[in-house]
Amino acid sequence: MERSLGTGRIRKKIRDLERLLKVEGLPATKKQETERAIHSYKNDLEKAKESRTISKVSQKYKMVKFFESRKALRALKKPGAGDEQLRNFYYIQTYPPHLKYRALYASESYSVETHPYLKDVEAKMASGELATGEEAIKKLIRSSKKKLDN
Repeated sequence: MERSLGTGRIRKKIRDLERLLKVEGLPATKKQETERAIHSYKNDLEKAKESRTISKVSQKYKMVKFFESRKALRALKKPGAGDEQLRNFYYIQTYPPHLKYRALYASESYSVETHPYLKDVEAKMASGELATGEEAIKKLIRSSKKKLDN
């Protein structure tokens, strides 16, 4: 089976296979193979739709996230940067790619109520999934310098 088809071609394949299933006198083995192929193509269609959504959303908010990550990085570089600045940076970097991005710095005030994903970031930081503290800040600053140099 071809895996790198567009959604239109996948839908066409599904329709063709469903028409084939309607044919009377189809051997049981052929029917079973066709049903498996339909199931596989439906999974491929879902993956293609999800991939398209992620691509569209990430392209739409790419510039906003870039500027916000620069702003968060500048805040991290300032002396006395703490967990709040680190949380904001993680928010920008780990925001789910399939969701509409909610800008942190669009207004002067932002909170957990206005940005629900901040709760998830805080929980990840508390559980140790995301690094915290001065060492984490230094590491992020070093890695961002490497990205800027390339």
